[in-house]
Amino acid sequence: MEQALRALTIVDGSGAVELPVAEKVRTEVLGEGLRVLRYNTLDDDSNEFVVGLRYAWRSEEHGRDVVLITGSPAPGQVMSAVKAIAELTHVIRLCHDDD
Repeated sequence: MEQALRALTIVDGSGAVELPVAEKVRTEVLGEGLRVLRYNTLDDDSNEFVVGLRYAWRSEEHGRDVVLITGSPAPGQVMSAVKAIAELTHVIRLCHDDD
């Protein structure tokens, strides 16, 4: 499962300006997941970059992956929203189609 979460958060992907910060997270509803903060170059010919914050969980019960993606070329915007995004992860719910 960890490899699947790593793939969903692109923690091992190319284009990172520096080593991504990855940490396990846990929510009451979704269980254990992975959170990754990384800075990526937009392309090889540019000094521009984008900051990305991704969360990923795998729900065996629902047979689904859940990915929350936040990205911006303005790192301050993402960094100022980190706490609110973390709080959001604790209210995400999955439901069966018949719920």
